[in-house]
Amino acid sequence: MRRDIPPEIMALRNKTIQKRAVSIVNLMDTMNRTSVVTHVVRKPLPIIPRSRPNISTAYLGYSGQLSLIQPPNTIQGDYVTVRLLGGVGNRIFQILAALGHSEKFQKICVISRGHMINGGKPHENNLDEIISRIFPHIQFIDIVLHPTMISEYKQFKYNPLTNCPTNVILTGYFQSDEYFPSSNLIPVLKTDTYRNTYFLHIRAGDYIGNPVFFQDLTIYYRNCIN
Repeated sequence: MRRDIPPEIMALRNKTIQKRAVSIVNLMDTMNRTSVVTHVVRKPLPIIPRSRPNISTAYLGYSGQLSLIQPPNTIQGDYVTVRLLGGVGNRIFQILAALGHSEKFQKICVISRGHMINGGKPHENNLDEIISRIFPHIQFIDIVLHPTMISEYKQFKYNPLTNCPTNVILTGYFQSDEYFPSSNLIPVLKTDTYRNTYFLHIRAGDYIGNPVFFQDLTIYYRNCIN
């Protein structure tokens, strides 16, 4: 017993605690005698079948990680576009792949400003005007609504792209001429200033010694010249 608390106060405190304990016990006993226990049987949730459009899965980037396409939607559409990124050369390949998909599956190829990605380098920015001059017959729109994303399976390797009843957005680099449309849909880049002239772009820098770019450049450029 603490010396600073008078004994009569401590006795009153202990008596009060004892009364509360008895009240709680009596209340619990009453509840046990009068309550009814009901067993609830939980029914399993019904299994809802999910449908998937006939489109492929994809590998994105250089990581080799499998990336599933976005959840399917059922809103039909007639447009196909492509996610534009990189410099002019990369974007030409990407648009040609969209034209090839458009021709094969009877869709309307458009360029979506909402899917044009500016990069961190000067040559990857503000390319709308150049692209519109190269592909003057492709319409620019703000955004393609409710698209299904179809991604490139493996970079630098051709993998057939499948049809989809919805609007489509292609994602990848598509650096294979097997993605191209018919030759009459491929723009001819020429100049009236220098007739019968060709140019050869020799890229070094990040291509040298990089295992991602597996081309033998000595053979590649020799083939280009021949």
